[in-house]
Amino acid sequence: MSKDMASSRRLRGLATILSAVANPHRIMILEFLEQNPRRYGEIAEALGVTQAALAHHLKKLEAAGLVEHKNEVYKTTSLGRKILYLIKNMDVISAQDVQVYTTYGFSVPLEEYLDLILSSSTVSCRKRLLSEVVKEVKEAIGSDEGVPQSTVNSMAEVYAARLRCPLKLQGNVLGLMGREITEQAVSILSEAGLWDLVRSNLILFDSEWERGASSIFLPSPNSEQLKKILKNAELFPEIVLKISPETGGEINYLLDLLLAASPSGSATLLMDISQTGELTGSILSTIETRLPLGNIILVFKGWEHVSEKMILLLTRLINSGLQVVFSSGNIFPSGRLYAFKDDDTPTIHFGAASFNMPFVLDRKRVLSDPRDFIAAAFSPLERIVSSYKKLAMRITRVIELDLSREPSYTFHLTFAGLEAGLLLHMPVFSQTFDDPKSYKRLVLSYASELLEETINHSTADDVPMFSTFYTPVPYLSFLTAFHYKHNNHLNINPLSPFSFNRKLRTAENLLELESSLQGILRDSISILDIRTVSLTGTRLKEIFMLAQRKGLKQFTITLTGLHVCNTCGHVIPSRASRCPRCYSRDLSGMVKPQLFYVKRERLDKWTLEEVDNRVVLA
Repeated sequence: MSKDMASSRRLRGLATILSAVANPHRIMILEFLEQNPRRYGEIAEALGVTQAALAHHLKKLEAAGLVEHKNEVYKTTSLGRKILYLIKNMDVISAQDVQVYTTYGFSVPLEEYLDLILSSSTVSCRKRLLSEVVKEVKEAIGSDEGVPQSTVNSMAEVYAARLRCPLKLQGNVLGLMGREITEQAVSILSEAGLWDLVRSNLILFDSEWERGASSIFLPSPNSEQLKKILKNAELFPEIVLKISPETGGEINYLLDLLLAASPSGSATLLMDISQTGELTGSILSTIETRLPLGNIILVFKGWEHVSEKMILLLTRLINSGLQVVFSSGNIFPSGRLYAFKDDDTPTIHFGAASFNMPFVLDRKRVLSDPRDFIAAAFSPLERIVSSYKKLAMRITRVIELDLSREPSYTFHLTFAGLEAGLLLHMPVFSQTFDDPKSYKRLVLSYASELLEETINHSTADDVPMFSTFYTPVPYLSFLTAFHYKHNNHLNINPLSPFSFNRKLRTAENLLELESSLQGILRDSISILDIRTVSLTGTRLKEIFMLAQRKGLKQFTITLTGLHVCNTCGHVIPSRASRCPRCYSRDLSGMVKPQLFYVKRERLDKWTLEEVDNRVVLA
């Protein structure tokens, strides 16, 4: 009898637990609390539920012994963590397990992708289309496989016609997602043994698969070289020019050539005040007369030694929408976030491969130590680089590019979203988050070890592979939002290993982490986004002094209220109701997720949310 009673109690307890987790919101609460204890308001905000609904869910979880609270702070119990572990490792068959492989090389869950492309349909049509396409895909391929984006699009169009639902596929949400993965790219990746890693979002590429060259650096450009490159602009999507005393006299003509080129390309101007000297002021004044410069960015070295007059000139340039990166050291970023070495050799850049750290650190995806996984990827990556080099060498011969000396070649490795991955998957980091000294020591130690084997790596073809924490991949928040819920996409950005999320940390905390990282490692491997509501000469001088005091090597300044007039193109540094030049009310807000300002309406909602939630430092 006692045995039956014990069995009955056990079954009742088990039923209570199963009832508690038989709701997706309650599982989401357990996952959210797994990272850190949270206050009631934080949980409600993260889940987007009403206060009454949250109270009901928490009551069920507490009754089952999965969650406990003290002074309005909730955390998971030991039993709650065990149950969550079992849930995470259950092999549940659902549409979420089917991945759509997009033409940009990354994958997203099927239902999430359908929500994107069917957003123009009516609610009833969207629901019916979603059900039919999911059913068709699961029957055709099985839940443990993936399906190409083109196949899903075709199925959606077929069922829209069959169900008489008006359908206009919405591709604009993927419009800033980077370079498309072509059939040639799939072939190259498959031969190198990397295609499965790309499809699993473990490695993200930003490269020109058909031509090899993604960017070209000219340390001493002349107008004839630039004209020939711009004539073949489709071969070099980005041009990086170093402005020297020799080119300073031609700066007017060079800028005119760049501005007359296709707006789809981008250019980076590198200026080192230690080399341009007294010419710096006149060169900046020339740049000011050409504003706005659109897809042109200025990398300014020697900012530590600028005069008061130059500070005022730089202030005007930034307030007019010029994108400026202030850099020190030998490695600098281009506008597309490719790492270049500042020397006298023309360089052809092959693009970047980014290790997506939230995915790499997920032990369900990578069964070995993440650093072992990264080391094992080097050999196939070298084969990719070898393919790029053959393509790029062929291009330079075909167009008879007359360079001052034989070009060098380079490739870029990046580690994207390190802190977001550590907080998601490494409990020791989330447990020490409230102890700033211990947390900083742990993160910096991990970051240093990560770069130790890669920071000066060269391939068998003598192609240097620079390693940084900034990455050209533009869709990090997009991917993280789909695969790891609860606003984790707010903790990942393309400029730094650290989260810029103001809900996670203060401006002082972010400055401390960035300055420590940039001080420990020799090269400029991250970029701090210093966001400010407005900028004056005095404020810019204070920022320079703060950067020097903190030991920052690389940062950019972003105006949070920048607007552009869609009628006359005038740039307004702060929020306004109409354009002060033409009085038009047709204004667009501008945001800077990477190094270029873009109109708010061009971004997907997850990236936009991440940018809007960044810490304002000044």
